[in-house]
Amino acid sequence: MIESGWTFSDVVSNIEALKNQYNGFLTSFSVFERKKALQLMRQFKTNIYSLHFEEYKRNLVWRYINDEIEYEELLILGGLNNGHSNKTND
Repeated sequence: MIESGWTFSDVVSNIEALKNQYNGFLTSFSVFERKKALQLMRQFKTNIYSLHFEEYKRNLVWRYINDEIEYEELLILGGLNNGHSNKTND
């Protein structure tokens, strides 16, 4: 679902779909399929880190997808706005 030409703004515009897709993939594996889940996690992370914008922004995306930061932090730290958003950002 991640397009190689996406900008940071494109990723943020699709962040909820990406997060839902990631979480859906992980929950589709049983506890006995941990190896497959880890492979998927690595592939998803590789796709994010192969995008062509600043590494700190890729870090923010990965942290948000893994529930380490809030959406507003993603926006503020990524420089998209002042944190006032309804998740329909540019």
